[in-house]
Amino acid sequence: MRWRNFWRSSDLMFLSTALNIVKRLLDKRSRSVLDMGCGKGRPMKFLNREHRFYTVGLDIYKPYLVKAKKDGTHDDYVLCDIRYAPVKEKSFDVILDIEVIEHLDKTDGAKLLRNIERLARRQIIISTHVHKCEQGVCDNNPYQKHKCLWGLGELLSFGYTVKGVGFKGMFGKDGIAYRTPLIFRRYYMFYGFLREY
Repeated sequence: MRWRNFWRSSDLMFLSTALNIVKRLLDKRSRSVLDMGCGKGRPMKFLNREHRFYTVGLDIYKPYLVKAKKDGTHDDYVLCDIRYAPVKEKSFDVILDIEVIEHLDKTDGAKLLRNIERLARRQIIISTHVHKCEQGVCDNNPYQKHKCLWGLGELLSFGYTVKGVGFKGMFGKDGIAYRTPLIFRRYYMFYGFLREY
């Protein structure tokens, strides 16, 4: 990959902020992670570089799961709709839902939150946009479309502790980080913004 393309990748900007926080929050005693809506597996490749966890990636879009498997991002892979995940109760230490819940409508998202509580033994980590971040179909994947936005109050009402990353309008194709001159984008890669709510 050419450096110019490397620094332009908004995925990498996301990895440098939200995933660094997720990595710090991961329960260090945990041994297994269920990655709900794993996509191409990039987040898990970053989070489990030391191969500390047994990981299973679930996704509904077969081409993404094929890519994740080719790249060896998880130990096992399951093609399924995460709303009906074929997983036994309390079978994983950690459940990850990274940038997935906004792809479901509000009713299905609420059901997903209730369902993942049954699956986790130790910890649930959810990463989602709390500000408007429109996204349509990407990579010919109809499931990539954003369907709803979750507010801080809604997440708190489910009993989650909420931590923020960055500020409104920082990421995405119209975000400040994307429009910043190339030379300065490198600083976003290493200095994520953290705001606690």
